[in-house]
Parts: sequence; C-alpha cells; structure tokens
Amino acid sequence: MSTGTYAFRHAWELEHRRLELVQEVYDPGTIRHLEALGVGPGWRCLEVGGGAGSITRWLCQRVGPSGTVVATDVETDFLEQLDEPNLEVRRHDITVDDLEDGAYDLVHSRMVLQHLPEREQALERMAAALAPGGVLMEEGLDCGSLVAGPAPDSAFFDDANRRLMDLMAKAGYDPDYGRTIAAALLGAGLGDVGAEGRVAVGLHRTAAAEMWRLTVECFRDRLTGAGVLSDDEIDRLGAFHDDETFSFLYPTMIAAWGLRMPSIS
Repeated sequence: MSTGTYAFRHAWELEHRRLELVQEVYDPGTIRHLEALGVGPGWRCLEVGGGAGSITRWLCQRVGPSGTVVATDVETDFLEQLDEPNLEVRRHDITVDDLEDGAYDLVHSRMVLQHLPEREQALERMAAALAPGGVLMEEGLDCGSLVAGPAPDSAFFDDANRRLMDLMAKAGYDPDYGRTIAAALLGAGLGDVGAEGRVAVGLHRTAAAEMWRLTVECFRDRLTGAGVLSDDEIDRLGAFHDDETFSFLYPTMIAAWGLRMPSIS
C-alpha cells in the first residue's frame, strides 16, 4: 500500500489491536474463499498489504515447505514478527514499486486498494504478477450497507458515519469500492471472474462492534480538527458499541477473484 494515502496510522497505539479485530471479523470468510480457490501445497503466493499477518501465516502453513509466500507492506514490523520458514517479508509500495511478472499462483489483498487513488494501476500491477492460470483475489468494503438497526439514536449513528466516510473520501478512499471490484478484474484482463459479499453485524461488545469503535477513534483528531464531529459526538458514537440493545450492519465485504488466462499460441 502507499504511505501517502492509507487512512489508518501505523504508529497509533491501538492500531495492532484494530488489525487483530479486522482479522477476527474477516479471516473466516477470506479463508473460506482461499480454500475454495484451491490454494494448497507448493503454491507461490503474494499477500499485498499484509497488516498484522494472520492471512500471511495461514498461507505459509497452507502451501507448506514446497510453497512460498511473499508478504508486502509499507510498514513491515508486524509482519516481521512472523516466524515462518517459507515467508519473505518485503517493504513495498504497491502504487509505485514493481513486482515480478508472472511469478505467483495467488495474489491477494484485503482492505488495501480502496484507500489508494492509484488503485487501478495497483490492480494491473498485481494482475501482471500472476503466472498463467494464477488467481487474483481482491477484497474490499462497500459502505452502502453501513446502517443502524432500529434505535432511538440510529439517525445520529448513520449521519455520523456518513460524515466519517466523507472525510475519508476526500483523502482518496472509495467507500463504494466493493461493488466495483469484479468489473475492475475484468478490466485488468482476468477471466472466470466471480464475486461474493458478506455482511458482519455489530452487536454489543463483539469484535465487530469494537473494531468499528476503534475505526472511529483512530480518526478522532482528524474529525475534530476538520470540524466534522466534536469530541462529544465521537464519544456518543462510541457508546453505541457498549449498548446491548443496539446493532448495526457493517459495510459489505466483497471478495472478487479472477484468473490470468493462459495465452493461446
């Protein structure tokens, strides 16, 4: 990913915890798709924007000693804590740094490209890194489903999150990215494209609720500095996640995949 546009601050004291919650909420669905795509022993895998490393670790164990995994990020200290013999950790900015052409059986990223104004070029770079017959799986959020369940203050919840999304969009984030991924894979020349969406539900003191609370908290200084939300409004928004009567729908996580078709000679 790119240091210049990624919205979440790596140095924030709660960033690793936020990433752990992302993993808890989204890893089961990601792994289900990777298994369905046939990832197995001997595969050569590239994980773009490896974050805290749970999918990287899973890939290393899945492909075994005959396979390899390259995990990239612009900040690699979380990934460097992994102790897997078939892993290469690489400091890399997908928006500007080259990748090996035709080198990987799987290229995967999650919640990365929608932060990048250069997402189209990044996706093309990832597609070119596939070996013939290799599969690219891209996952991203579509915020159209982010809505509160019936509650006295649900209108405030919805409006506050809309203002957060507007702030992120001004920095290059695409809140509707999920619905565009499948078409983008086709545009990158991939075939056999498929896609599926899954929606987490934020409930009282669950990982999903805590993850969204930390997402908002990470933006506190930027929200208040831009006059988008006050400290009191942010505290009010965070209190929803401790309310056992409250629930909300998450943004839809869209997983889309496509193959680099073998050339016909």
